[in-house]
Amino acid sequence: LTQPTLLPKPVAPARKKMVFLGGFIGLLIGSLFSIIYEKNKGIIFSTRELKKLLQSTLIAEIFLKEDSKWEENIFLIINNILIEKKDNIVLLINKEIDTSIVKVFENKFDKFIKSEKIVIINDSNLIKEYKNAISIVQLGVTKKSSIKEIKYRTMFKNDSLIGTIVLNNF
Repeated sequence: LTQPTLLPKPVAPARKKMVFLGGFIGLLIGSLFSIIYEKNKGIIFSTRELKKLLQSTLIAEIFLKEDSKWEENIFLIINNILIEKKDNIVLLINKEIDTSIVKVFENKFDKFIKSEKIVIINDSNLIKEYKNAISIVQLGVTKKSSIKEIKYRTMFKNDSLIGTIVLNNF
């Protein structure tokens, strides 16, 4: 028998390279699938996307994590926009928004304006009965289909939708 010839470096799969490459490809494919999945769910994550869909005035963006600024924002909204309105003001709360957030929002509004002047609804079919409406949507929760429905319901009544208040959870 002859003596086998051995190479100085072992010829084996480069495990570190395979792990790194597999991890990178897995991360890339996973990210791609999650982006496609989120796009197909139809949830709005940015005010830019919301403006493009709704094409109405953005009255305010209220950050839910900053409780101290809620009252200040609502006070400014009421004094600059709503105080001149003679009729009832309708807050069209999006159906997807959590009811606890809606209650807090309602209580903050009641501090500054008479409760009989504010009507809170979550059915966009009822918006046609009112003159002054403000839609309230939340980023990361509100679906594009809900925004399209609001837009459709207010399309033929130019004076019905004053604007939109965005609740930002990010």
